[in-house]
Amino acid sequence: MPLLCSRKTFSPVRVFLCFLFMLFHLLRPCRAQDELDSFSPGAKAIGIGYSAVVGLYDASALYWNPASLAVMRCPQGLLSIHEPFTANYLAYSHFVPKFGSFAASIASTWENDPIQFATAGWGYQLIPGLFVGLNMNGLQQSEHSWMTFGVGMLFRPTNSILQQRSPYIADRLAVGFSLHNIPLGQQHGNHQIRLGLSYQFTATGPTLHYARHFMSGDDSNHLGLLFNPTPHVRVFAGIKDFDSSKYSFGGGFERDNLSLDLTFDALTKRLALTTSARIGAHPKQIADRYYNDAMEALKRRDIKAALQRCEYVLIYDENHTKANNLEKLLLPVLAKENVKIDSLLVEGQTFQNQSNYLAAAAQYLLVLKIDPKNREAQQAIAMIRPKVNIDVERWYQQAVQAYNDADIQRAKELFEAIILVRPDHFGSKNYLVKIQSYHSKIAEQHYFAGLGYYSQRKLDLAETEFDKALAIDPNLEDAANYLRRIKNERKEISLEISDMLDQAQRLDANKSWNDALRMYQEILKIQPDHSFALQRQKELLATITSSAERYYDRGKTAYDNKDYRTALELFNAALAIDPSHSGARRYKNLIADSRTGQSRKYLELAREHFENREWREAITWADSALNMNPSHAEATTIKRNALTKLDIESLMRQARAEYIAGRYLEALELFDSVLIKDADHAEAQQLRQRCQIELNARVDEFFNLGIQLYTEEKYQQAINMWNNVLRINPYHKGALDYKSKAQENLDVLKNMP
Repeated sequence: MPLLCSRKTFSPVRVFLCFLFMLFHLLRPCRAQDELDSFSPGAKAIGIGYSAVVGLYDASALYWNPASLAVMRCPQGLLSIHEPFTANYLAYSHFVPKFGSFAASIASTWENDPIQFATAGWGYQLIPGLFVGLNMNGLQQSEHSWMTFGVGMLFRPTNSILQQRSPYIADRLAVGFSLHNIPLGQQHGNHQIRLGLSYQFTATGPTLHYARHFMSGDDSNHLGLLFNPTPHVRVFAGIKDFDSSKYSFGGGFERDNLSLDLTFDALTKRLALTTSARIGAHPKQIADRYYNDAMEALKRRDIKAALQRCEYVLIYDENHTKANNLEKLLLPVLAKENVKIDSLLVEGQTFQNQSNYLAAAAQYLLVLKIDPKNREAQQAIAMIRPKVNIDVERWYQQAVQAYNDADIQRAKELFEAIILVRPDHFGSKNYLVKIQSYHSKIAEQHYFAGLGYYSQRKLDLAETEFDKALAIDPNLEDAANYLRRIKNERKEISLEISDMLDQAQRLDANKSWNDALRMYQEILKIQPDHSFALQRQKELLATITSSAERYYDRGKTAYDNKDYRTALELFNAALAIDPSHSGARRYKNLIADSRTGQSRKYLELAREHFENREWREAITWADSALNMNPSHAEATTIKRNALTKLDIESLMRQARAEYIAGRYLEALELFDSVLIKDADHAEAQQLRQRCQIELNARVDEFFNLGIQLYTEEKYQQAINMWNNVLRINPYHKGALDYKSKAQENLDVLKNMP
């Protein structure tokens, strides 16, 4: 908690140590016998054997060791009773951030000739873990009155976030001493030197207290033990001079802001009762409030105010994680702001010395935007304000000339400088609106260029265009979103390519060449210059072409021999290997055209295979029928029912073939069938997602082509395009709306005479 004291702590520490050194050498104990020597306020202090030089962190610390007051972080009132119906000690302490804790008390001893006295004191943290304190006492007994004072010191290392120490010392050990009852003027009693320490054995275990009091001819040892069996209950016991007849014991209870302690002291044969109350919120609650204030200041971009609030958070709760992290983040930012402010002030002073008052005012106003309370900038603005108006019109004319010369950036800088000084300057406002409109158009052009590159997966070019758009218009949120998306995608690309390469190599090894080729092509879509994928693509294309040619040649022979069924199977085999084989596809179409009623025969074959529980063949013939008549209901039903009968591996083979052939709707249907059987099938999920991406890309292509045809009044062709869209996405609103409009136009044309 380094912010409780000034950064220049070395000098106060040195002064305080010199002061203590003088006291040790100048004071000489005397032997006055006085009721004050036996006065000991606080039931807890008595209960731990009068060993309260350390470990007592309430308002009664004003008496025992005023340095302990500095540990407190909230106001507290305390009442101690040692005689029935008598308030023997009444104290109040109040914490003021950055200034320490202040306390005051009134007290009365319980002897026949009692002493009444009042005390005021102060505790302060010099550096983390080191506390000092001072008290002043005014005393009266019968007709005599006198003044005394005391000083104290406490060393209490803490295991804060900013300062890690040994776990056997931090938050466990405390060492302190105090000089008590030092006379100011005539001496009426003995002064004491009190040394003490405490140690907590475990984080929740007992705490041992020891103190030695030095007084002329009457030194004493004090030992105490305190234990908390529950978070709200404590018990304690103590002994003086290791004499079993001088014991004390007691207990206490603490709940919310109230505390109560009761002790029996065998030495005085008295019961002592002490109660205290915290006034106000708990320190952690106060810290949270200051943290919320810091976040509000941060939203206003008031870095200095946010840091100040963080200081207060750490004063009340030095282990506040969020505040510590926020402070670490903001300190470098504030340092940069200070450097910027210094630079602007120097520039402003330079312009001012050159009688360029408008430019100087612009620099000072930039300072005030960063730090609205900067006194140097405020004073400079007040000094040059009368001279600024003279420069405004001259700068305005220069700005207009720059605008007319198409030097837009220079014009913008001049107009903005004028607005900084004269926010109500009408002409500059109008020109800035024009410039903003111009910049918005340019930014929009870069944004759409980036969008085009992004859709082509040219991420580098897309990023460049989005950066240009944001450089012109920093508020273009869509461009910023795409940049974030590109950044995230790049992180995923490396892992994605590695996974895809593993899959491609496995398919390659299993001689699933088409699937392997497709995977290498997918890799090249992501990284076009991937050398291994390029090489394997070239080799696989040669292998696939050679294999497909063999099937094609055999299919031609069967076709020439009029064995159309065998020919069709061979051409299908060639197309399964190489979906782009134009010869096989041409002969296949010739077969379809040359056979009348072929669709019905295909359907009969599909029925036959379905009845024979030959599901894959049934699907093949149903597909053949659907190829000739895509709207054939019975063929669709046979195919759908057969798909439910296939095992997952068969479905995947069929789906891959459709996917490789570019029939993404058919592939999507098959992948859906796989996922119905196995919802976690990774390859089906991945390939289905790619099908959807391809289909979505086609949606935009078909829809835009339909729009173009619609504008050319080619309504039927436009409707055909939008039907393709609706086949992929039946709920596409644009396609539905435009199809309806095109149909209305067609109806009008048909009804025209």
